[in-house]
Amino acid sequence: MNITIRISADELPSTHQKIINNALGLESKQDYTDALEKIAKAAFLEYCEMIIERGTPSKIDEIREARLFLLIKHFFQNRLPNETEVENLFHLGSKSRALLQNTLHHYINRLTIVQSSLLGYIKKAKLNEDTNNFELECNSPTIIQEMNNIVKQNWLTLEKITIKKGTSGIYVFAPDTFDKLKFYLNG
Repeated sequence: MNITIRISADELPSTHQKIINNALGLESKQDYTDALEKIAKAAFLEYCEMIIERGTPSKIDEIREARLFLLIKHFFQNRLPNETEVENLFHLGSKSRALLQNTLHHYINRLTIVQSSLLGYIKKAKLNEDTNNFELECNSPTIIQEMNNIVKQNWLTLEKITIKKGTSGIYVFAPDTFDKLKFYLNG
């Protein structure tokens, strides 16, 4: 089914379009159009779920989680957003991290992309020859926390992933932790 919507300049003035473009970090007009189509799909499916099955959640946090879940599926597609991206969409300040964490926990069984997204991060890790540890640049403590949750649930004797001293976004893995996570996430 193809659905087309038309938005007038009065409904979405160019100043608002620029704000959206900047918030989403889009570079071209095609990126902007693609992003709006994905967001519109997520919103449409939210309304369909409301009409078909469950009505509207009664708590604002549940509404936000449902919206973020649909955005993860349809806008971000095969990856988890970081806290900054969630903040750019929801404008919640420090509560963006909690929204992301709660959404992951609430929808974990419906978010098959969690494992593939975490694996994508693991694959970006590089071996530091001097320390013999793997290092990963990541600006999302929530993603690191999800990896550490997997380690804690499966291998209590392994070292958890930690922040590299003196950095704000480089994380360190012991080789055995890296190997086990990579194996686990490959399914």
